[in-house]
Amino acid sequence: MIRNIIKYGGSNLKTPEGTKNLIRIVSSFPDPVIIVVSALSGVTDMLDETVKIPADRDILMPRLDSLRDLYNRHMEQIIPDPLQCRLIAQKMDVRFEELKHLLLSAYHPGLSPDGLYDKILSYGEKLSSLLISEMLASRNIPCREALPEDIGLYTTGVSGYASVDFQTASPNVSKALSEPLHYVIPGFYGIDSNRQIILFGRGGTDYSAAAIARCVGAKSLHIWKDVSGLMTADPRIVPGAASIPRLTYDETAELAYFGARILHPRTVEPLVRKGIRVFIYNSSDENGLLDPVTVISAHKRPNGKVFESVTFSDHFAILNLTGAGIGIKPGILARITTALNNSGINISSVITSHISINLLLELKDIDRAEKTCRTLDLPFVSEIKTMRNISVLALVGQGMVVRHGIASKVFGVLAERGINVYMSSMGASEVTTYLVIDRSRRLEAVEAIHGEFFRAKD
Repeated sequence: MIRNIIKYGGSNLKTPEGTKNLIRIVSSFPDPVIIVVSALSGVTDMLDETVKIPADRDILMPRLDSLRDLYNRHMEQIIPDPLQCRLIAQKMDVRFEELKHLLLSAYHPGLSPDGLYDKILSYGEKLSSLLISEMLASRNIPCREALPEDIGLYTTGVSGYASVDFQTASPNVSKALSEPLHYVIPGFYGIDSNRQIILFGRGGTDYSAAAIARCVGAKSLHIWKDVSGLMTADPRIVPGAASIPRLTYDETAELAYFGARILHPRTVEPLVRKGIRVFIYNSSDENGLLDPVTVISAHKRPNGKVFESVTFSDHFAILNLTGAGIGIKPGILARITTALNNSGINISSVITSHISINLLLELKDIDRAEKTCRTLDLPFVSEIKTMRNISVLALVGQGMVVRHGIASKVFGVLAERGINVYMSSMGASEVTTYLVIDRSRRLEAVEAIHGEFFRAKD
């Protein structure tokens, strides 16, 4: 049986009405589906705060009671039968007890098991999956909860950056989800080779759903968000921003990487090889709940646009090394990149000149990167400095590198407003051009470029 995968996120679950919409969505599919769910809105943050801040039982128990009340109120507004509510509450209580014991362990570091943080945070999704599966069952919809540890969703990598090991996981997951009924799976995590829970990272339920889609050879992945899909710009910045009807995998990955927070940046990775299409819906549009606003696939019909969207990210910084001839001295760049790699620091981009090497890094890594380079005793390097107060502006679309004069037009639009471009890259990706500018001018730059390329023509 070829499945459809549904991903239903925490923003959709923040109200009982949003949860009720899931019943309508599931019922719209002619065949059983696999539903991958996030934690209720705000729950993961609460668990993260609770496990990181030392507390005693007098603080912990009220927090757990508050969390239990949240789920109970949610359930009571969805399921009208008091008896059913009590029976489901008993099952939820078992899971809350498991969470309580883990949290108590966290306050005794010497007794804490390995991977405790990941185990605790996984309970946001586990509470959702239990609630949703019981909610569907109460409506006589045949379904079963399936936990990643039970279906063999094996991963590689470290916590927060784990990836599914498809060679190992695919046969396990496909077999475990083979019965003709609906399955509800908590997203956000998998298991390592020792069957310990390991997280994919914040927003990782998108990636979970995509990975499961690949494991079972799904027909398509359907994702509900509380906004109008991927857009030409952030509508909070540009009121005239519009939904993008069709995107390629590459365009989507670049948009997510450079700041479009609609999808986890790695969502499309598992889908490309199998050509699994993605349909994104706006859950806040009651009338259009079942009409996709963005479709993502390998190919896209030409639409004549230069690019599809302009976005930005504040999560980068530049490490600059200068010195006479360092850009052409053999071995210097290799020593730098090897040292950063050994320190677990990813390099997003490298731009060199005769006297300069510029590394685009994640802002969170810039201090370690600078310290690492200063310990290398690099020949010919006279100065090492950082640029932190920057934003990376990304222009994404298939037309960027094949249309003449686009770069000139973009630079001209920014120059008219006195916005300086510190660094730029065109051609590193076939679908993306990025510009490094002062962070204080990023909103103005987005508005200017969007206005130039997307404004209605008379």
